[in-house]
Amino acid sequence: MLFEVTKNDKVFKYDLKFSMKRVELIENYLNETSLLSIFIDNKIPSIKQMKAIIGYGLINEDGNHVSIEQGAEIAEVLIMTYGIAKVTELAIGGLYRDCSFLFQEG
Repeated sequence: MLFEVTKNDKVFKYDLKFSMKRVELIENYLNETSLLSIFIDNKIPSIKQMKAIIGYGLINEDGNHVSIEQGAEIAEVLIMTYGIAKVTELAIGGLYRDCSFLFQEG
């Protein structure tokens, strides 16, 4: 999955990459006991939650995570461009791809 964001007539490409450490950072930032609790009952996350999830998961073309501040700004652009439902779908897809352990049952 790849996001393209245009800023000052320049196109930047980003992707999502999660790990257990990234999930812990998101949970700590949002004060959530479990990242998946945000998605229970097919709820759409709040804008703050989505900006944190995307912000902590975004990597640039070089494969490096962007700063949380830059990630939150890009998340805002993505939400405004694609809508929060689509961005949520992409985030869940990235989490499932990279952190399938979150979705395993007993």
